[in-house]
Amino acid sequence: MNWRTIMILMTLIIAAGCANDEGENEAGINDENANETSDQSVNNEQNEEIEELETTVANLEEERDQLLDEISALEAEQPDEDQGEEAETQESPFGENWTPHGDRFYDQVWMYQEQTELEAEVGYERESLDWTAAFGEISEEFNTEYPDLETAEDLVYTWIGERNMLTRPDSFDELTVRMNHTEDNEAEALIMKWGLRDDAIAGEDFLLYLESEDGTWQIRDLEQRIHCRRGTTESDGDVLCQ
Repeated sequence: MNWRTIMILMTLIIAAGCANDEGENEAGINDENANETSDQSVNNEQNEEIEELETTVANLEEERDQLLDEISALEAEQPDEDQGEEAETQESPFGENWTPHGDRFYDQVWMYQEQTELEAEVGYERESLDWTAAFGEISEEFNTEYPDLETAEDLVYTWIGERNMLTRPDSFDELTVRMNHTEDNEAEALIMKWGLRDDAIAGEDFLLYLESEDGTWQIRDLEQRIHCRRGTTESDGDVLCQ
């Protein structure tokens, strides 16, 4: 084989290699184009789904607004049950802003408690009787027996002990004591019992008017108030728990 033949063979080999490279490049370009077409198709499908969801959300919001308008219209058509009435309403002691000061000092908070199912079924409504004078002679005897009580608080808890309120805790659910010093030598003590073991009487309160003379405290006056579990009734001109 002479050198010319060798040169011809080498030229043919090089040409064949170049042809293979061009074929591979064309195949790669075709694959890339196919991938781009597939990705574009996926993006189009996702965009269509997003548009459908946005349309659904817009429709739901429109329906919600229509329902809210209908509710507002129905509420506006309902009659006001309290219209024409000027009933004075009190803030419930169970509210956040309630404190036992001022006129609220005398409130028995359990009177604001919601009715039980049984009370509602039988038509019971709690009601409080007015304050009435009580134990006048007993108060005088107490002052005579305890002439050296140096503070209003000493007097109050001594009086509670004399009434055996601390030795019979099973006869009621709760005992509350409030003190209000109206002047340097005057005070009010409110003693409230609630949850009495009685069908008619739910609770009873005692309001002691106290005063200090010559460094000792005494009971000047005493009032009592009854809370009725089932409302009130009249008997011989007197209002009683029924």
